[in-house]
Amino acid sequence: MNHLKVKQKDRLNLNSGDMQFQFEVNYDQGSEAAEVQFALVCKNVPLGSTVGFSSDKPGPTPPINLPPTKVISYPSFVVGEMSSVPANYTCVITVMGTFSQTPPPDVSIDLQAAYVAVV
Repeated sequence: MNHLKVKQKDRLNLNSGDMQFQFEVNYDQGSEAAEVQFALVCKNVPLGSTVGFSSDKPGPTPPINLPPTKVISYPSFVVGEMSSVPANYTCVITVMGTFSQTPPPDVSIDLQAAYVAVV
């Protein structure tokens, strides 16, 4: 049986009222290469806002890079990409975006890295 295993999850909780945000995540693939799903899980992010991410190093195919993407559903929105990540790959993934309006106090954005595991 296959299931999706979350390898890493980092969350930004925003309460400052800033209209733009950015945070960095240290990513370490470990000793085995894998097809990894990188996803932003957005909760209570206003419609029309933009979210995206990119890594600071080449290596995966395609590169870990999600250009600014418009949030099109509320209260939850998930967007991401699949990349083939080589063994021992490390990088810093920068998550960034702009809110279309002042976000509610319970807004959150998770960056998740997950792969299919056989159990």
